[in-house]
Amino acid sequence: VGVTDTTGAGDAFTAGFLYKLLQAGGLDALSANPRLLKEAVVFASAAGASTTTRAGAIEGQPTLEMVEELFETSKDWYNFW
Repeated sequence: VGVTDTTGAGDAFTAGFLYKLLQAGGLDALSANPRLLKEAVVFASAAGASTTTRAGAIEGQPTLEMVEELFETSKDWYNFW
C-alpha cells in the first residue's frame, strides 16, 4: 500500500488480530489450527497496512469492509493458501 502515516498501524494490527481471535473462539482454537492462525496474522496485517494509507491515529482506522477487501486482495500477492 502507499503509506501516508504509520500512526495507529500497530493498534489496527492488534484490533484485527483480536477480531480473528474472537471469531475463531479463543486462543486455544486459534493456535490449534495453523490455517486460522495464518489468516489471523494476514488479516491483522491488512488492518495495519490499511491504516497507513490515511493520516491520523483515529481518522486513519479502517472499516471492517476496508480490511476485508485488502485481506482478500492479499491472497493474490503471496502463496499463503
